[in-house]
Amino acid sequence: MSAGLDARESYLTLNEVARMFRKAGGRPVSLVSLWRWRTAGLRRRRGPGRARLRTVLVGGTRYTTMEALGEFSREIDGPLGMGPHSAVRSPQIKRMHMARAARELQAAGFMELTGERDE
Repeated sequence: MSAGLDARESYLTLNEVARMFRKAGGRPVSLVSLWRWRTAGLRRRRGPGRARLRTVLVGGTRYTTMEALGEFSREIDGPLGMGPHSAVRSPQIKRMHMARAARELQAAGFMELTGERDE
């Protein structure tokens, strides 16, 4: 599923993109990962569906652009405050979620509630 890219954009091969981005530990992103981003995509952190990297096949070589990489990144992260795992939480909501998790862990026998708070 390759959507067309604008002819005015500067094209990068997937090999070039792999060398541009580094994983933790300094190793380049693998070509397999880039291929997977193009075909299967990645789950969006906020919102439904999957985001896929736009590419184009020219003369047997697969290309993308910095603009397409930026769109892909924005699609994965999505706007703040969307979806069930929103990164923006009030302290009160955070405390409520932590208390509920502690109660569930206690009910499952993983911890005892002592009434003291660890900070």
